Order: sequence, then structure tokens, then C-alpha cells
Amino acid sequence: METKFTKGPWVIRKGDGAIGIKDKSDTQSYGMLNVIAMIDRYDYPSDWMYNLQLIAAAPDGYKAAESAYLTLLKVRTFSDRLSDGFQESLIHLRNFIAKATGRTEEDVQNEFEAKARGEQP
Repeated sequence: METKFTKGPWVIRKGDGAIGIKDKSDTQSYGMLNVIAMIDRYDYPSDWMYNLQLIAAAPDGYKAAESAYLTLLKVRTFSDRLSDGFQESLIHLRNFIAKATGRTEEDVQNEFEAKARGEQP
């Protein structure tokens, strides 16, 4: 599936709580930022920077989740796949990918199982 979000890396402009894509022509500062999100630091005085950092890391987190989910789906050892921790990890990763892409859990699972078998959906 093609991702439908703004490709990273996302950067933080700390002065005003903006997150965006840095303009390639702006080599010195984050002034030329194509803003994609903002956190109001006055509404969240104690944790606004942490929220910015989490949002800015979203594209990398999504890539990591896709990679980990696909890797876990390729595990074929029966006893490993039946463990509670293994199944729980698969479910969390699948649900994260579904939520991040606005798809159903079933659609994500079907797509990635096909990829794990070497098929392209």
C-alpha cells in the first residue's frame, strides 16, 4: 500500500510549536518550514515539547511498525507463533498500522500476510 501521509523527516520548530518538512533551500534555520502540525504550548505547558517530539517521530515509527510486523509474520516456528507475547505483539503492530492508515485490521493483516508469503497484493 502506498502511504498517504507527508513523507519525513519531520522537524520541529521549537519557537512556535510547529512540526513540518524543512524546505531544502533553507540550510541554516527552520524558518522555511512547510508546517504540517502545531501544538499549542500554552494549552500544554508541561508536555508540549514531548508531544512535538512524538508527532515528529511518527513517520519513522510507522516504518518501524511495518518492518517489525512483516518480520514477525515471517516467523514459521509453530511454538513461537503460539506464544502469548508473540501474538500480542502482532496485534499491537497490526492495529497501529491500521489506525495510522485509516484501514481495517483485517485489510492490514491480509496485505501483510500476502507480503510475508512473497505475494504482492
